[in-house]
Amino acid sequence: MKKLVLSCVTVTHHSQVVLERLAASLRAHPPAEPWEWVIVDNNSGGEALAEMRRVTDGLPVHIIPLAENVGFGAANNLGVRHALGSALCLLNPDTEVLEGTFAGLGKHWHKRQITSPQLQDSDGNVLETVRRWPTPWGLLGRRLGRGRTAMPTQETRVAWTQGSFWGMGRTVWDELGGFDERFFLFLEDTDLCRRAAERGIDRVYAPQIVARHGRERLSGRGIWDAVRKRTFWWHVRSAGQYFWKWGLW
Repeated sequence: MKKLVLSCVTVTHHSQVVLERLAASLRAHPPAEPWEWVIVDNNSGGEALAEMRRVTDGLPVHIIPLAENVGFGAANNLGVRHALGSALCLLNPDTEVLEGTFAGLGKHWHKRQITSPQLQDSDGNVLETVRRWPTPWGLLGRRLGRGRTAMPTQETRVAWTQGSFWGMGRTVWDELGGFDERFFLFLEDTDLCRRAAERGIDRVYAPQIVARHGRERLSGRGIWDAVRKRTFWWHVRSAGQYFWKWGLW
């Protein structure tokens, strides 16, 4: 049996519809190296799990069902603990790989960095996934539709990138200790990149590598629509934890 090179890790929560598209893309464009797919499900329930098993049938998948929703960071940490590969690809259930995605990421597995591909929506529009370090007024401005970041067109070291699709060597993840599980949802990716910066680990945006992502982030809605949703208050809580840990700028 060949040694596993790549472990893909996905966290789900009632994600079976979008997961079907991700599974189809993995069938169409699998890694060239021996690989596995670890899915950690945050208490979606029996019917959702049955559907997830159906749409991932035939792939080298391990589904870990949880009895409660432990949060995005904690579930990813659990998935990585079960992963056997020397390289990791953390990808959200509403992403899709394209031709060349894994080949491009594979050129970076050995580097001491976190690599983020360019993410496009289904119409081919480039999504904004690169950020400067957040400030309270910067987060508020983004909620009001201001302060957007121009996306680099060449491979670039950046402050932090959205954690919906990351590639890195297992040694990088282990050095960082994974996500801080105090962040239930939102800003756990920012926090991990901040710790990477402290340790001299690069965060690299690589637009020559392309993948697909759903058009709208949970944290990307306008403020008036957002305040009516529970995810907004998770974001507020995570922002408070982040600024308590790192300061206001």
